[in-house]
Amino acid sequence: MDSAVVKYLINNILSVLATEASLLWGVRDAIDDIKDESISMQSFLVDADKKGIQAMKERKLGWQM
Repeated sequence: MDSAVVKYLINNILSVLATEASLLWGVRDAIDDIKDESISMQSFLVDADKKGIQAMKERKLGWQM
């Protein structure tokens, strides 16, 4: 009888642990996706900033001439 109870508890604990592990992996994947997206956005913003500064310099030169 005690053996059956212990097996039942172990199975339930293993089930809970498996669920928690899968949730954690899902969170890790989401964090990695967010990290990759933020790096991509940062690169885009740096490029856009450089183009904006270049355009401002060109306009300033145009006004000076």
